[in-house]
Amino acid sequence: HPHIVRLHGFEQDRHTAFILMEYIDGASLRSVIFDARTGLSLGRVKKVMHAVCGALYYAHNMGMVHCDIKPANVMLDKYGEVRLADFGIARVTDGATATLVGAGTPAYMAPEQIRRENPVPQTDIYALGIMLYEMLTGGERPFTGDQAQITGGTAQKICWEHLNLSPPSVRRWNPSIHPALDAVVQKCLQKRVEDRYANAVELLNAFELATENVAIEKIIPVPAHRNQTSAAPQKKAVFVRPKKTSTAPVWGYALLGGILLIFFAAFCDYL
Repeated sequence: HPHIVRLHGFEQDRHTAFILMEYIDGASLRSVIFDARTGLSLGRVKKVMHAVCGALYYAHNMGMVHCDIKPANVMLDKYGEVRLADFGIARVTDGATATLVGAGTPAYMAPEQIRRENPVPQTDIYALGIMLYEMLTGGERPFTGDQAQITGGTAQKICWEHLNLSPPSVRRWNPSIHPALDAVVQKCLQKRVEDRYANAVELLNAFELATENVAIEKIIPVPAHRNQTSAAPQKKAVFVRPKKTSTAPVWGYALLGGILLIFFAAFCDYL
């Protein structure tokens, strides 16, 4: 697939096994988000979503689930082309092995992945929802472990939040995000598999529809501390039709002036 890093083969040198894959001259999406420090432009987000959704739809139709979708595994080459990389823990959907169940990166793991259930295409859609969350907010994640009600390491706390907490709106970090786009992210991050998008194309179609609304309704960022409902109403331009001026008074004044001029000339001749 044009948006999947090419795998050339598995090799072994004595006791060292390694994967030989295509070299991408560029940077990871993680670096791009970090360097931007704010939400990426809508155009850039669209390009990433088109490429990754296409790559995932292809992989899922081939019976593979990536299981580790995250910005660090999305590469942008020097020409701006997007490639999905690192299928190292990808799973065959109909041939799961117990040793790999639950593998992944805690910040992006879907609830079923944390519960060590067999991954499905919607498992990748959940992780892609978190990646979309980061692109829109400048690197913020919905679950960081800060709200966990358990003790333990950061990874354990993050996993607890995935299982028990609802993700905060992306508008918390970026109020300019259209509610329709926020709804797309929220649907990706539903706890139950059946409540998420059925496949990557369905997600991409919903994303496209939401961003069409953004294009139609020009969004003006509002500071987070302000209540949008109490904002001053938008002023409307009022067009006033210019009053028509009548030419009748002008002719009247000219006629009167002419008469007065005649009387004045006659009076001067009399004198």
